[in-house]
Amino acid sequence: LVDPRFTITNVAGGMGDWLSLTPILRHMRDLGRNPLVIARDSPHTREFGALYRGLAEIKWEPASAPTPPTPQSDSDACFSRRILEAHDVQHVSAIPHVEVSREEREWATAFLTWFGPGKLTAFCPTVGGARDTLPDDHIANYRRMPRELVAEIVKGMLDSGRKPVWFGTNDSQQHIYRNRFEIEGVISIPDLPVRLLAACYSVIGEYVGTDTWDHHLMLAVGGRCETWVPTSRWFYDHKKFLYDSKAWLTEEPRETYRVFVRPEPKSFS
Repeated sequence: LVDPRFTITNVAGGMGDWLSLTPILRHMRDLGRNPLVIARDSPHTREFGALYRGLAEIKWEPASAPTPPTPQSDSDACFSRRILEAHDVQHVSAIPHVEVSREEREWATAFLTWFGPGKLTAFCPTVGGARDTLPDDHIANYRRMPRELVAEIVKGMLDSGRKPVWFGTNDSQQHIYRNRFEIEGVISIPDLPVRLLAACYSVIGEYVGTDTWDHHLMLAVGGRCETWVPTSRWFYDHKKFLYDSKAWLTEEPRETYRVFVRPEPKSFS
């Protein structure tokens, strides 16, 4: 029998949403429970499901099967904490959590040596859904960095001796990365399964870029992030951003927010 108190339904199709469930799964496991995630089956969600290794079991349902959404509370804080509060869980970290094995770290360490000596920094200037063909007031385009800011940040990293690396994903997730574009001075690595991507992030330990799932994944494996967000109070509360002090609790904050300026749009399409 399935205990509903330790069962979560996930109907999400993006990695950020999958990562947002990891705090409650970690909490359940630390309490000695065996959490179960009921998820809709598809090639890319199978890939995302690998992030739950060591945290939960997954029961795959046909994509057409009717499933209730994961409960959320009325909190305006980060998505992870809303889920914790909906399960009446208080005073635990709401930061995403992914466990990387020693073997995965060893693979990533060896793989990253191919890109020469020097400090690698994970970098992503855009977000899923952004397209050059869409207007600037489209929510995805509004959240990605302007090209001028991208060039300025990349130059600053190169001048300080860091090598920006823009990671991609395997074929099952290419719908997220159709908005990739070439940037001078940035190393592009387009094809990695998600667990190997997580392993690389755990070795690199540093991310600079927008609020996309790369940012959440870096925090999930223990790394630090410099996250750039647009000036929109509709989308971000600049007093809390995404993760405030309550989200970290006893963990050391590893998040620094930077704000870039865009004209405030009248509406988002």
